Amino acid sequence: MWEQNDLFAQAADEIGENPAKPLKPAKKKNAPKRRKKAKREVQDYYMLLDVSEEATAVEVKKGYIAKVRQYPPESHPEKFEKIRMAYETLYDKKLRKEYDIIRVYGESIEDLLAEAMRPWLTLRTVTNLLNRAILIDPESPELRVFLAHAYLRHGKLLEFEDQFYILKDILSDEEWIHMWTRKILILLDCVSMEDVMHELFKFSQAHPNAIYKYWKLYLEIYSQAGCPADLCTVLEQKAQGSDTSAASLEGYIAWIQVSDVLANKKSLAKAQAAIKYFIKAFKKTGDLSVLVKALLGKSQRCLDEKYFSSAQIFADLAYMADPQNKEAQSLAQHVKNVRGIIREMEKMMQDEKMFPVIIVKSFHWIHEEFQVMEEEAVDMEAFLPTDLIDEMEGNTEDYAASLFYLRKKYPQIYQHWKQAWDALLIEKTKGMNRDMRRRVR
Repeated sequence: MWEQNDLFAQAADEIGENPAKPLKPAKKKNAPKRRKKAKREVQDYYMLLDVSEEATAVEVKKGYIAKVRQYPPESHPEKFEKIRMAYETLYDKKLRKEYDIIRVYGESIEDLLAEAMRPWLTLRTVTNLLNRAILIDPESPELRVFLAHAYLRHGKLLEFEDQFYILKDILSDEEWIHMWTRKILILLDCVSMEDVMHELFKFSQAHPNAIYKYWKLYLEIYSQAGCPADLCTVLEQKAQGSDTSAASLEGYIAWIQVSDVLANKKSLAKAQAAIKYFIKAFKKTGDLSVLVKALLGKSQRCLDEKYFSSAQIFADLAYMADPQNKEAQSLAQHVKNVRGIIREMEKMMQDEKMFPVIIVKSFHWIHEEFQVMEEEAVDMEAFLPTDLIDEMEGNTEDYAASLFYLRKKYPQIYQHWKQAWDALLIEKTKGMNRDMRRRVR
């Protein structure tokens, strides 16, 4: 699901503060006054290296070399350290920009943001601090978003809108579309659902196909509005009105993913049938490689994002579109294996016959390779203390018996790490006589 973030809480986390309460004026008798900060004493690095403020990176390096020759570290260690610090700061573009800001304004944007996050400040103080930060970096979209959020949290909707009007002018068209989705998420956190739906409607009118890329945003809003299934209907209607161009494929992909995430079997079946018909029609007129590449790319992204069911669907569709495509065949098989392993692992967790140490080891390998089931692995390891695991490791007979059981009951987990399991089996059965081997089997 699309995560909602309180922008102020998020920023506060980054600077080591996380106010538990929303911004609001504290009682005057308890509210600490803002500290008046003296302008920072900043050493002039340009003068130290004997270069101009417009010096290029090459000129900064030349100045550094000349100063090192004049003040070598062996005879002038303290002076050399200052020269080295000046060089490292001015040579790096990001560090140089931060240094120039502090040198000119006496405070950094981070300083101002840190103060603006104080929970007791009034709106006037917060907006003054953020506006000062904007004066330092007027092209920063993030500062505008912080300021807009501050206004909205205090019910200043017009001022909130003003910041986004400014952002629309300074951002590219693509950047503005993404920023508009952020605006909608901020509204979702602060205003009524009716107002959010109205903003989403305006966004959809301006960018009809953005729903395909930002379906998670739509799903979050429709879910909070209590009508997630309606989004499936919207996507179905859009798909029915599409043509057989490659661009229309995105609509079918979004319809499938939303239906799959919602576990809406009826809608998912419709979507899969529709996309199969689309693929057959597309193959007659379009470039098949473009379609297959798009489906494979989506399958891989779903796999990375742990949408395993959707990854399987798209990989299978790519293979259906071009059975001769080795990449499609390989990815479809890989996703199928991953899903099978996870299903077996879920069953193994409930299997009282399985030796706990083998469950822990399986969890470790699955998480290490596929980055899934981390919480379950942590819980299992917490349940089994180290001394108990060590004791079980020494119980070779039960260990070996459980390995034979694993091979029969959970073949995909065993086959995927066959070499490692076989090595363990050899180790645990080493020295056993015929009767013991028969018993553990």
